[in-house]
Amino acid sequence: MPYVLWPSAYAIAVWLFDMPAAKIHGQRVIELGCGLALPSMVAALAGAAALATDIDDKAVHLANLAARRNLPPDAFSRFRAQTLDFRNTEAVASLGIFDIVLIAGRLYSKALQQPLLEALRLLCGSRSAPHDVDVAAEGPKHSCSIVLAVGGSRQLSPDLWHGWPVALEFLHALELEIGASEFFLCNKRGYTAPWSGYACVLFES
Repeated sequence: MPYVLWPSAYAIAVWLFDMPAAKIHGQRVIELGCGLALPSMVAALAGAAALATDIDDKAVHLANLAARRNLPPDAFSRFRAQTLDFRNTEAVASLGIFDIVLIAGRLYSKALQQPLLEALRLLCGSRSAPHDVDVAAEGPKHSCSIVLAVGGSRQLSPDLWHGWPVALEFLHALELEIGASEFFLCNKRGYTAPWSGYACVLFES
């Protein structure tokens, strides 16, 4: 349901507010599966060029509408929302390289793990775009941060940890490539309700 403000999106939005301004200001930020795009709007408020993406056209329309109604003009000028299927590697590669990637939500399907990992490699510049032959082996490596809030809530399922095996498998695979620099339960910092089971995770390359 991309038309709901999920606790994971709220958690990332508040987390971004807590981050040093210099970490976000002037950065290229992309949100995958944005829904209503609250994290992207916060990034734009903090001075980033924020691109909110979702596979659902209606979600993108609502994200644009919410940004237009809630962001001041200068922040709105830095916000954009568009349709994107992150399983389409050519479409992802065409967007270029980003400094920060935001992912709010549960990783429901194991089938999405590999496409999401591949999208992150492209967006963070750790893999060349499709059909690229000449990739420089030398030079400084691009710095990229991936900010996630994943897990669940008793409001969604009586089993607080339902769906966690899939999420943990994905996080482990990502950690092998990048390495997590922060991992904590979002509710420990007041980012989600006390009964939620969402984890906030930051990967930095």
